[in-house]
Amino acid sequence: MESRCLSSATYTQKCVELDRLIRNHLIQCHIVIKALKTRLHDAEEDVKRLKHDRCLLMTKLTEEKSKCETLKSVHADLEKVSANEFHRQQKAIQERERELQVRTKHLDVRAKECERWAHHLKGMEDKLFAQQIRLESIKASLEGDMELVHRWVEGGYGRTENLGRESRHFLERSNSQALCTRHCRCDAEAAFCNERECFYLEKEETLQRLSIMQQELFFVNKIISSRVSHVLLVEENLMGVQTWINRKDFRDSVPIRTKGEGPVYSKLTEGQLTNSKGWMTGGQYVEYPNASESVNSLEVGLSLKAEESHLDRLKQFEKLLTMSLEE
Repeated sequence: MESRCLSSATYTQKCVELDRLIRNHLIQCHIVIKALKTRLHDAEEDVKRLKHDRCLLMTKLTEEKSKCETLKSVHADLEKVSANEFHRQQKAIQERERELQVRTKHLDVRAKECERWAHHLKGMEDKLFAQQIRLESIKASLEGDMELVHRWVEGGYGRTENLGRESRHFLERSNSQALCTRHCRCDAEAAFCNERECFYLEKEETLQRLSIMQQELFFVNKIISSRVSHVLLVEENLMGVQTWINRKDFRDSVPIRTKGEGPVYSKLTEGQLTNSKGWMTGGQYVEYPNASESVNSLEVGLSLKAEESHLDRLKQFEKLLTMSLEE
């Protein structure tokens, strides 16, 4: 009888202890389920936020690509216009230089002719002066026969007057020709100065245009570098998102602590998680592979080869412009 009482007392004690352990286990399971629900809710919010960020990044990337295409077309048009304008101005300058060389040669020839005519007129004046002296000597020697001398002198004076008149007319014509040549030379020099000023102005204009194109190249380079940094930042963000998604796994072990004991890990299967109060469905495990596939597709779409080749072409065009201007 006493043994039966002892066995019933131990049995009741063990039942109470077992009931207490079951309650503690249920409380811990409830706490773990609540923690898992909160983690799942946070993960769903993060996934929604990442999807929204990915959509914004895709729209920004398309806008940047369209802007880059417009900049490429505008720069190509500017390259064509500047090259045609530079070749046209260069041809016009060469034609003007040839015209100025022809005019200077013509002016040199006219100046030589004027010098030759001046030398010839000076020789004629010397001859007339010598003839006048000779006539005066003849007049002094022939004072006896005044009539003959007078007639001869009148004839000589008439001839000298005719010669003087002809020489004066010739001198006037030569002076007028010299004035004309001088005016032509002054006009040619003024035209040459104007052409030189026009050439310097056109040179300054081309230098200004070259500086403007260099500024445009600098801004395009700056835009491309900013786009490169933006794309690299997007790639880093996407890599961070992908690593975060790969590390995220809801089927890991969950720690359960009891009084006076260390951490005890219980691995929950997918069926247990789905069957416990229906807080997780099977379709929610598909979100992370889809997100990783979208991230991979976005990484494939990001490429900087086109921008780098465009920047190389811009640098080559700037070198060609500087070389042509130096020549």
